[in-house]
Amino acid sequence: MLINHAKNILQQGMLTISLLFLTACQAGTSAVAEPSYGPMDAQELLTQYPKFTLSYENFTPTEQDLAALATITGDIKVKIFFGTWCHDSEREVPRFIKLAEQHPQLQYQLISLDYQKSDPDGQAERYQVKFTPTFVIIKDGRELGRIIERPQHSIAKDLADISQR
Repeated sequence: MLINHAKNILQQGMLTISLLFLTACQAGTSAVAEPSYGPMDAQELLTQYPKFTLSYENFTPTEQDLAALATITGDIKVKIFFGTWCHDSEREVPRFIKLAEQHPQLQYQLISLDYQKSDPDGQAERYQVKFTPTFVIIKDGRELGRIIERPQHSIAKDLADISQR
């Protein structure tokens, strides 16, 4: 009887160890990759971050958005400081990307920031970024204005208004 009891304890121990091992193996294969910080292209953002992809797919520019974009003249550059962890960025950055596809004169650079709002190249510090997303609108090397966290009206309308300065 004592031998049977010892066998049961040994079997339960082996089963527990096996389950722990399988759980550890499974956890290792489903780990999420570390986010990258610094310059990022739109394709990388939209393929590696599903919430950004969903926002991109769900956004359709309105007639007013397209009309506002049509008023933008000259080459406008936009530096977009954002966080892959930031819900405002998840909403606004994909909208901007889709709008930029409609207006090729709108050139942009995506710069992914960490939780401290910094990047490896120090661009966020140079531009004194405090909130995400921050869209810095530049024309002829001069900063015209910013859209911080969310637009006052819409991304397109705010871009058009700022580009007229």
